[in-house]
Amino acid sequence: MIKKVVVAVAVSVMLMIFLCGCELIQNFLPGLAPEAVISITKTHLQPGESVPVSAEGSMSPSGNTLTQFIWNFGDGTDEMVSLNPSHSYQRGGNYTITLVVVDDWGMSSSPVTVPVTVNYRPVLIGSLEELTDLPSGQGFYSIPDGKVIYPNPGIGQKGIVSTVRYTYWKIDSSSSFDPDGRIVSRRFSWSGRNFGSGEVGYFAVPADGDTYRNFELTLIDNEGLKNTIYYDITSPIG
Repeated sequence: MIKKVVVAVAVSVMLMIFLCGCELIQNFLPGLAPEAVISITKTHLQPGESVPVSAEGSMSPSGNTLTQFIWNFGDGTDEMVSLNPSHSYQRGGNYTITLVVVDDWGMSSSPVTVPVTVNYRPVLIGSLEELTDLPSGQGFYSIPDGKVIYPNPGIGQKGIVSTVRYTYWKIDSSSSFDPDGRIVSRRFSWSGRNFGSGEVGYFAVPADGDTYRNFELTLIDNEGLKNTIYYDITSPIG
């Protein structure tokens, strides 16, 4: 009889634990600290760009409810308490983002960090100009074949006079600059074809009245950030 009573009591206790769930278990067992997780989609940002972070991956091993998400963005601004904060950096530099989460028992996680780099893209200043006075000895990339031609004295290879008439253009990027670094690459391209590099690009466009769209001028800075400008050239009929 006593044995049956003991079994019945044990079954009743197990049933109570099952019905009450984690809340009853937490009354007897010490809680585990929550775990903070920073979710970030990119770590190279522009000044003024919103930092793409979230604390949605954070959790409590004890099943407690997370009540605070405390962010420090490492730039001297006030800490923020938000699951998905809105923050941007106003100056270039290297920063460390820190997150601490707190649960409804008042237990705090260990801080987690992620580094970010804030860098200005190169400022691209370019000008497109049709040339009437052609620089002596200057080679021009001909469109669309990409061959280098020399308009003066107007004679092609092996003394054959070219039957194609061109207009001649210059794209000048020499006034471009990078606010917080240096420009390490300048390149020109059109229709997937590379047409040289440098501060200035020279192009010979058939004088056929067509519009040649999307000449690309791309600058790359020492942080690997790019800036691109596009030009459309409408060549008059020669």
